[in-house]
Amino acid sequence: MKSGFRKIDTFLAVVETGSFEGAAKKLFITSSAVSLRISTLESEMGTLLLLRRRPCVLTPQGHIFYRHANQLHQVKQLMENELASCCKKDS
Repeated sequence: MKSGFRKIDTFLAVVETGSFEGAAKKLFITSSAVSLRISTLESEMGTLLLLRRRPCVLTPQGHIFYRHANQLHQVKQLMENELASCCKKDS
């Protein structure tokens, strides 16, 4: 399940930390991996989500994506918690 959310989690980490380097440290990956994930995400979305400044700045499209990415992240956490709880009951 984690791999399907890697790009979204990476995007959220960049927004939270304000930089690709900060996101890389938070996620325990390289800055080039962060850059690749963000570039791939932007390509898939067909729009620029972040302005590469210090700190990184959301574009108008990035603000929309951020709002929905946060919602997806919360739903993912709820689902993982519920599944973990379910598995404990079955053991």
